[in-house]
Amino acid sequence: MSCNEIQPTGSGASVRITQSRQLHFRKVHLKASTLLAVRSGQKCLRWAGKEVLVQEGDLVAFAAGQTFDEINTPCASGGVYKAEWLICEDDVVRDFLERRPTGQRIAELKVIHPDYSAMLDSFNHACAGVKSKSEFPSEVVRSRLFELLAWLDHHGGYFSLSYISNVSLKVRLLINSNPGEGWTATDVAQKLGMSVATMRRRLVTEGTHFQELLTDVRMSRALTLLQFTDFPITSVACEVGYECSSRFSFRFRKKFGLNPSGIRSVNNLVTDEESSGLINTNTHLDGNARQITVSDDYETSFIFC
Repeated sequence: MSCNEIQPTGSGASVRITQSRQLHFRKVHLKASTLLAVRSGQKCLRWAGKEVLVQEGDLVAFAAGQTFDEINTPCASGGVYKAEWLICEDDVVRDFLERRPTGQRIAELKVIHPDYSAMLDSFNHACAGVKSKSEFPSEVVRSRLFELLAWLDHHGGYFSLSYISNVSLKVRLLINSNPGEGWTATDVAQKLGMSVATMRRRLVTEGTHFQELLTDVRMSRALTLLQFTDFPITSVACEVGYECSSRFSFRFRKKFGLNPSGIRSVNNLVTDEESSGLINTNTHLDGNARQITVSDDYETSFIFC
């Protein structure tokens, strides 16, 4: 039984987030170049001793391979936080780079305060294209993404390709290929072609360690399976390398602040129209749009890993 992490397919993917209370998520990892529009409320991003506030109506462009802590706060008037993510895959970024953008490469993130609605309109247009890519010709979807990237360049930034340059990302990707494997530091170091001591030393310089990455990837996969499949919790635990369900539940609660069964109590995470034909227990989750709603009593997150 296998179920891949939620990832974009084709040219990109779009995801909508709705939350009714303030939530704090640690180490949200973005594998691909990503744009975010805050529709309602406020997002606080923290990383490497830095902090950025993103207000309603702002856009954020994230370079590939970044990891952030985030706090999403509902607006005072409407009582909800709403945002939409748009993921751009490397083939789109590569083709756009051939047009020789004139801005500066985005190293971490860039917050954009559109002074008029054209860029937001372009973002919405691109999201609509990605959501309907089964109905639209692929070149139409790509042209919409190119238009948005052109607006990003107009505002002074462009994406680069997501080369795997740091050891922590290599470790993440290796574990993510099979989270249920009984990974040890020795196994991973051998596959990366380095000694365990070298791998541990380089992970420390990147602010992490092997066990933290192993747990993070496994719990992120477990969260995805609990949200988007009907696998029994015991099967989810086994899928991410835990033979003991109680130990899995302990790790899950320590990571997300609630028991695995709590995720299953969140209603309408994916509508029938969105899940029809996309998700079942025998196939991977594809990159079409999904609606994620967080109630007052439970929290959830969408982690691109």
